[in-house]
Amino acid sequence: MKSSQPPSLATWFLEHLVPGGKNEALAGDLLEDFRRRGSVAWYWRQVIMAILVGFSKELRTRWIGIVFAIIYSSAIPWKQIGQNLEIQSLLLLGLRLAWPVSLIYQIGFLTLLDAVALLAALIMYLGATRSLNLPRFLRGLLVAILVLSLGNIGVALLWIMHLPPLFFYYVVWRLPLFLGLVLAMWVARPSAVRAEATWLPE
Repeated sequence: MKSSQPPSLATWFLEHLVPGGKNEALAGDLLEDFRRRGSVAWYWRQVIMAILVGFSKELRTRWIGIVFAIIYSSAIPWKQIGQNLEIQSLLLLGLRLAWPVSLIYQIGFLTLLDAVALLAALIMYLGATRSLNLPRFLRGLLVAILVLSLGNIGVALLWIMHLPPLFFYYVVWRLPLFLGLVLAMWVARPSAVRAEATWLPE
């Protein structure tokens, strides 16, 4: 016997992962078609298409923010910062601690450096786009700090591997800031996309 209700996980994805907020018309159309067809695979395909199309539209409208994040994260002179004697002494202070405290210190230190740079960039971007809203700004900052922390775990582990300095300073060390800034801008600025119910293929 066919279920009259679509998979709850797919419905949750539809409600929470399609950019532009909830779209009752799209959800209603999919539910009606699901009840007529009764195909779970078809419903999942439609939900995945809705998410992909929504994100591609979102990326097209937010390309300026992504370019800003690339330029800003590329412009930070991490190599010079890393070679600064005061920075090195602060970093070495934590590295003298016993493991895993030394690793936690290193990740926290790198995250703090990134967070200062990210905070300035996020304020500049939201101010320039006239979309500075304190609750959204704080949500974006929280997401960014989480991304920076996770990214800097990777940076700390790759540091141990003694990668070529150019690759480390110009690619690896910049990735957490870039990703954190993109996601913070995404969260802190209202969605530019409003999902439409008419684009889904049959």
